[in-house]
Amino acid sequence: MAVWKASIDEAKYRLGLTLEGYNTNLFQDKYVLGEQFFQSVGGNAFRSNSERAIIVDGLVDHLLEKPNGWDNFHHEAPVIDDISSYINTQPDILPNFAPKLIKTILICRIGRGISYCSGVSPRGRSYYDRILALLGDQFAPTALASLASYEIQSQLDREICRQQASLALTVLKTGVVNQRLLECIDFLLANIPNTGKAVLDARFKALSAGYITWQ
Repeated sequence: MAVWKASIDEAKYRLGLTLEGYNTNLFQDKYVLGEQFFQSVGGNAFRSNSERAIIVDGLVDHLLEKPNGWDNFHHEAPVIDDISSYINTQPDILPNFAPKLIKTILICRIGRGISYCSGVSPRGRSYYDRILALLGDQFAPTALASLASYEIQSQLDREICRQQASLALTVLKTGVVNQRLLECIDFLLANIPNTGKAVLDARFKALSAGYITWQ
């Protein structure tokens, strides 16, 4: 662990590429030991982009199964813990998995709309907020566009979910610098408590024009 902490990032990324090579060349014993090493030193964020993309994509699918399942508060946390181990900084959020990741994080952070724990996994909440705070100007538009999705619009019919969406937006705002994006977030913070349709409002569409790509 001490050697890992003292190593430069370039060396860590080279080890990540070496680990990918073990898998590509079917050296499975070495690959399994390498995976265990990266897990033990908290180095998953230094694994190769191609490996991280595949692994995180699968974990996001797994997380998406949890919010409406039995004992979701308990079962969400280990999955988001795994996801979080691959994302230490904003550059760790790869564009090819960003939209699904961000939408799923918001679904979980907005929660089920029930009174118990405001419908959000208590152990998962800190992970969700940490990732939302990393999004910044690059990925904030993706998060705002996700609020218009069918799944999240269904959640926002419930008052508790709108309250949690406002809290999520407040966290998102901490990482944003762009003035227009800040105005977009402030518009939603002012209106979402009363209506989940705020993101569909013509005024919001005009305000976000050129910044948000709608699906």
